[in-house]
Amino acid sequence: TAVLAASIVGYMVVNETLDRADTAIYDALMKLAQRPPLDDIVIIAIDNPSLQELGRWPWPRTRHADLLNVLAEAKPKAIAYDVLFVEPDADPKADLALAAAMQAAGPVFLPLLISVPGPNGAAAEALEPAGPLKAAAAGIGQVNLHFDRDGVARSIFMGESSGERSWLHLMELMRRQALGLAIPAPTAEGKGRATLATLTRDERMLIPFAGPPGHFRTVPFADVVRGEVPPEIFEGRLVLIGATGEGLGDRYPTPLTSETEVMSGVELQANILDALLTGRAIHPASVGWVLALSLTPLAVLMAGLLRLRPRANMVLGLALIASTLAVSAGLLLVMRIWAPPAAAIAGLALVYPIWSWRRLEAASAYMVDELDALTQEPSILPQSPPALSLAADDVIGRQVALMH
Repeated sequence: TAVLAASIVGYMVVNETLDRADTAIYDALMKLAQRPPLDDIVIIAIDNPSLQELGRWPWPRTRHADLLNVLAEAKPKAIAYDVLFVEPDADPKADLALAAAMQAAGPVFLPLLISVPGPNGAAAEALEPAGPLKAAAAGIGQVNLHFDRDGVARSIFMGESSGERSWLHLMELMRRQALGLAIPAPTAEGKGRATLATLTRDERMLIPFAGPPGHFRTVPFADVVRGEVPPEIFEGRLVLIGATGEGLGDRYPTPLTSETEVMSGVELQANILDALLTGRAIHPASVGWVLALSLTPLAVLMAGLLRLRPRANMVLGLALIASTLAVSAGLLLVMRIWAPPAAAIAGLALVYPIWSWRRLEAASAYMVDELDALTQEPSILPQSPPALSLAADDVIGRQVALMH
């Protein structure tokens, strides 16, 4: 029984068989762990009112330059422009104007696009910002999200690399800038568009969402350009600029969104930056640790089944299920480590009926052997079998009745 149960649990852990149950538990814990956002993070939203006022998307690069020129007066600590500028503008002067505004506004970080898979069978394709913008940026970072099987965005990879080229996450660059840490230069110059034969992703981080959509301080793009937002809101703060408009596509389901709502990409980036700055980043436990944490309560229950009475074993099993959930929640909320508990709970739920079946089978076999032995002693058993109780309508009941 122990070997069978351990094998089932190990299979479920390695193959993530119960990932839907695990993600449901994770999402419930995330909803319990909501917190106020960092005051240092401000979002400038390319929202629907701004689109209605300033025109349809995409906007000319000069419009983005106008925003950065306003921010230059406010002196923010750092700016992440969560918009892809991977193609040169039709007007080269517009790119130069935006590059000049980036340099004037202070450290501005830009994203690149890494498409998976790449063209013609390649592992991926990397598209970096257009030449003048790449040169003016304080750093280039990747912003890829990792989606679970249910299509929900719960995690990212802190680094992506291909050969000698590597990219940190855009929010990791912002964190380093905020803390005065060194920001690594690109390992290779490369072209703006590059086909990647391989793509390696490192250090998966689960996002500890601070709250639902709209949780972080947000001001409309158009209001900032018009000068209606006090510069004190941006002074010394970390400014994230990105799309929140419903028609722009950069919107995703998360653990803190309902079935009818999504979270904008720039809000996701704000949650990531908040986690990195507050030390709340969550890391998944290794398969080995999850196996150990899943098999330990199973071993305790098996030891109890060998020594305790059935009622005590039932109480022990329920207590172990509750303890497994509590340990998983504690690791997540206190230690910032996610160890999925569903396989352990399933193992505990399975082992008791398996053990009971094996015990009943052994008891039945014992009584069959005893009855066979008794039939060889005519003086012990009556010549006619006793009338069976109506309650003895199963095999074990009939065998017990015969032994009486």
